Amino acid sequence: MKKKDLLDSLPVFLSNASENEDLFSKSKALVLKVVTAEDEDTLIELMPKILKKKYLMLMQPI
Repeated sequence: MKKKDLLDSLPVFLSNASENEDLFSKSKALVLKVVTAEDEDTLIELMPKILKKKYLMLMQPI
């Protein structure tokens, strides 16, 4: 790739990095909720709520 092509692609790279960072943060929060759940029933109750709250935006079309 030429230098100009790389510079033109920079906004896309930065956008992807931001999305990846957001996804990592959400995944980390989800894992912490899973490992700190008091019991299986609590986990089963929390999972749909957490998934909808944390990941709904990722499922919407761009």
